This record gives sequence, C-alpha cells and structure tokens, in this order.
Amino acid sequence: MRAASFDPGLMPDTGLARNYPRIVQKIYSTLAPLIARIPGANLVKTSAENLAWLATSPEAEPLMGRYVAGRRPRTSSPVSYASDLQQDVWNTSLERAGTAPQTGAD
Repeated sequence: MRAASFDPGLMPDTGLARNYPRIVQKIYSTLAPLIARIPGANLVKTSAENLAWLATSPEAEPLMGRYVAGRRPRTSSPVSYASDLQQDVWNTSLERAGTAPQTGAD
C-alpha cells in the first residue's frame, strides 16, 4: 500500500468563505488575489494537479512515506516523528478508509 502526507499549501480560492458573514466574504474576496501571490500559496487547480501526480505517477514513488508539499519532500512537524503515534495514525487512516483489518469479534 502506498501512502504519503500531502500539503496542498495555502489555497485562497477554495470558497471557504462562502458561509462567512457578508462583510467577511467581501474582505476575503478582496484579499484573496493578494494572498494567492504569497510564496507557498496555490490555486486549487495547481494543488489538485500535484496531488494527482503524487497518487499516480511512478516518478512520485520515492516520496511515498514522506511529507510532500507541491512535488517535493518537506520536513513535517516534530510531533509527526513521535514513534508512539505512528501506528495509531496508520491504523486510524486504514479504519477511516474502510480497509482496516478485522481484529476480532464485535
């Protein structure tokens, strides 16, 4: 099974402000084009293309098991290296994906 952690970056064009009060929506829509110019910010299209590449490209194989931003490995937060949490995160991920192995009777 292949797995990597993907960071889509800051994506100001996601529409997340659609449920905010109108004044906040107005401020957000005014600032979003400026925010999109910040290094590390991406358009949704760019992040989607990077994620599809990570999931399907043979060139991405060396990135499996890594934290990936864009198309490059990055160092993740220190807590992500806590060995006591790694198996729990993996098992929870499998469970949420509906692929967790059965461990006994219910």
